[in-house]
Amino acid sequence: MKQGTGIPASAAHTLRSTPQTVVWGHIAAGVTPALLIESGACVRIDTVSHQGLLKQDPAEYFGDMGVSLAQVLTDALDIYRNVKRQPGAGVHVLTGPIHVEGAAPGGRVPPVPLPPNMRPSAASRVGSITI
Repeated sequence: MKQGTGIPASAAHTLRSTPQTVVWGHIAAGVTPALLIESGACVRIDTVSHQGLLKQDPAEYFGDMGVSLAQVLTDALDIYRNVKRQPGAGVHVLTGPIHVEGAAPGGRVPPVPLPPNMRPSAASRVGSITI
């Protein structure tokens, strides 16, 4: 823990946004968990915005705005190229699900939000667009 904050110094687990750990729109019941954790574990969950993933390759989308390929998250490129959005699926890219050992259906697992740790991206070069 960081002294006096109640915030863990580092997460015990990290769940990255990859083609194997994301879905478009919603997480259906019965989907195999992307991560198994024990109750009380601290987890860092990477996320990816749908901006630049909906209609064209993110490299082209952001490139049209002057953003170099090196500034586009590799996660976004991999997801665009390998995870197809099904007709009718929502526009958001969701990372997960996470299975908490000992949790029961309908049970409550209250999250404790930590300060965000922003990943480098093209966002700083594109105004209000965040990737």
